Amino acid sequence: MATEAKRRRVEGSSLSKILPSLDLTSPSPYVLLDCHILLKKVLINRELVEQFLIHQRHFQQLLNLVCSCSERQALSDDDKTTWQSVTKECLSVLANCCHFSIAACQEIKKSANGVIQHIGKMLVDTQQSDLVKSTALRLLGNMCEHKETAVPIVQTPALLDTICAACQQVSPDVRRNAIRAIRLLVSLSNSFAKVGNIFNAVYFLKAHCGGSQKIGGTLTKK
Repeated sequence: MATEAKRRRVEGSSLSKILPSLDLTSPSPYVLLDCHILLKKVLINRELVEQFLIHQRHFQQLLNLVCSCSERQALSDDDKTTWQSVTKECLSVLANCCHFSIAACQEIKKSANGVIQHIGKMLVDTQQSDLVKSTALRLLGNMCEHKETAVPIVQTPALLDTICAACQQVSPDVRRNAIRAIRLLVSLSNSFAKVGNIFNAVYFLKAHCGGSQKIGGTLTKK
């Protein structure tokens, strides 16, 4: 127990040390990339993510960055692939946070700046890389692990259609993360019995993902 408490103090200290140095509003994509690398190194469990969420300003800055990256990429004189890396790493930090803590998912769900809608736009943006789209789908998939935070995805038909379409993408990473998100939604389908989109997703998964699919704990054949 003493060792565990010491470990938590050390980890918490590491987070406290990097927070003052974070500049998530910087106009430089290189500064932003450094910030994301630091966050990914430190946010490695639920306790640390929830400590980070207490500093709402930083988490909100991450959400703002997701919403502004595409525009900044279009207007910037920097290499466009650099801004795509910023977008990907920002989404990756958020996806990691959602993996460790439902509280992070809830913050994204209630964000006033429409993060989920912006992610939907990224998925259909032909200028975005497969790495960005794959990471965006991983984030959505992590939100689909919980009924409460899957709701805005289920209630956005265009986004659900986009995720279904991504199941047929050439990129294996995009395809895998899209199928995972759909499977997670299907596993929650009883909770969304009145939402027709979920039944469309069930049909899509059966019809297009090949062979036998394990859905919601039962084996369903094509």
